[in-house]
Amino acid sequence: MIEQRVKSIYDQLSSFESNRRFKGAYPIHKKLVFEDLEINDIYYWLIKTITVKENCTILDAGCGVGYGSLLLSKALNASVLGISLSTTEINKATTFLAQKNTGANCRFLVQSFDDPFEQKFDLIVAIESLKHAPRVQETVQHLYQQLLLGGQLVIVEDLWNGDPITSQAQQLIDDWSLAKLYTKNDYQIQPIDQHSIRYIKLDPFIPKKNKWKIRAQYLLTNMMAKFQKKENNLHQIYRGGFILDQLYLAGKMSYQAIVISKTDNTQ
Repeated sequence: MIEQRVKSIYDQLSSFESNRRFKGAYPIHKKLVFEDLEINDIYYWLIKTITVKENCTILDAGCGVGYGSLLLSKALNASVLGISLSTTEINKATTFLAQKNTGANCRFLVQSFDDPFEQKFDLIVAIESLKHAPRVQETVQHLYQQLLLGGQLVIVEDLWNGDPITSQAQQLIDDWSLAKLYTKNDYQIQPIDQHSIRYIKLDPFIPKKNKWKIRAQYLLTNMMAKFQKKENNLHQIYRGGFILDQLYLAGKMSYQAIVISKTDNTQ
């Protein structure tokens, strides 16, 4: 079952990174560089570029250990619900919220994107998380239905360019337990007025990476993955990340924000 494998991936990553690299809430997504805005994180970009009212309700779908949820709550004076399949992530997010005494209005739940929600939201954000959905069009449709009238669904994701899947791309699918590599078209919902969807290319804000360093990191993790214990696939998970970097360098992937606004309350 994909959800169980995804849960295992993020349980392992959270245990490793928070115990050995980070002591508080931290981002689990790409580092970006927005020189004009003097920021380096997608959540700060959202706060500066996506128009939402204050005191709004927000769903952070795939919240990690709560980094973005805390930022959104404080910056927008918002009530934020963060969800993840990973029990480890949600436990850490809840702990960080209590320890830091941030004053943020957040709740964190172990929950799937596709589960029913008890409320509707002004803003739903899914940062690099919907790639794990078994049937992404159904998930996007479900999340769209959780929006209040005038609300926005913001998806930020790695998008496959539509070429036939290569052996390298298939290795990424296997390493990260993905159903497939989704394209931009996979994130559309029907029926919907096309003017309520806009696409924002974020590739220019990804810092350039050294292809030889990425290749060396891939080879190292590939070798170590062959000797890892069956119950621990951490090296396999990191190998997938280095494969993704190589696919970007080869022009096979695009990093985009998809903003879907709810303009019709009948949908």
